[in-house]
Amino acid sequence: MGQPGGDPRTGGVAALGVVALGPDGRNHHDERRQLAAAGELATGLLYAYAAWALAHRRERAGVRFGVLATGLSLTVVNVLSSYFHQFHTVAAALVEGLLLALLLRYRTRFLPSTPQPGHQPPVVEALQTPQ
Repeated sequence: MGQPGGDPRTGGVAALGVVALGPDGRNHHDERRQLAAAGELATGLLYAYAAWALAHRRERAGVRFGVLATGLSLTVVNVLSSYFHQFHTVAAALVEGLLLALLLRYRTRFLPSTPQPGHQPPVVEALQTPQ
């Protein structure tokens, strides 16, 4: 019927409360909510900077931060949010996947892949030693 020491009328449902609280007796759902909220805040700030950069003709930075925000949202924030909003997370992941595809398409179509003349990454400059 129920767990030893549990209420026989609930059929052991009272034991689920212990599992949800965790072995230390703390409510870990609040911690997950706080982590999900912090992740959403971080991705929101990254999206805001990406939009600002794109509006101010800094396409490379805007696309880079947009891809970073979308990747962070898809891999971390949606996983944490799925504990609380399962169906909302699926819809958000679909929209974010479309946004990621659009950002990558914009980058390959409109941003040149070669850097400007005379510009070398710092790593290349450090490896080149004068003869």
